[in-house]
Amino acid sequence: MTWKESTACFLAVLILWPLVIAMLAYEGLFNRRPPAPVYREWIATPASLTEQLSRERIEQLEIYSDPLNAVPAVPFGHLNDAWQRFCQQLQETDQLWAFRIDASQDTGLDYDKRYGIVEGYALLRGGQIYGEFYARMD
Repeated sequence: MTWKESTACFLAVLILWPLVIAMLAYEGLFNRRPPAPVYREWIATPASLTEQLSRERIEQLEIYSDPLNAVPAVPFGHLNDAWQRFCQQLQETDQLWAFRIDASQDTGLDYDKRYGIVEGYALLRGGQIYGEFYARMD
């Protein structure tokens, strides 16, 4: 390496190292990622609960009448088995509440933004949401 090349390298390092340090500092200070959102376990929230219902009343409300008889005339139609499994969790002191929430506007539901209005039934145990059953997702 000649003295001209050595001098050119020295000057390049002398000029560029502050720029590199400044870029790294800028990236570290101003381009920080926002904190990850906190997602909740259940879609329903206490604010989204609309009314307390009995199991019998829910089953009356959720019987589909299909003129072509493609859907069985049982609560929740084809999802009746899932409803029965959901109801197996019920204990004597549990409460069933209807809920309605706009999932597209809720910041805690990023993974469900593709849905608009979500309606269903929440199982409350000891004042806390313990389970959910979705009736409609539009």
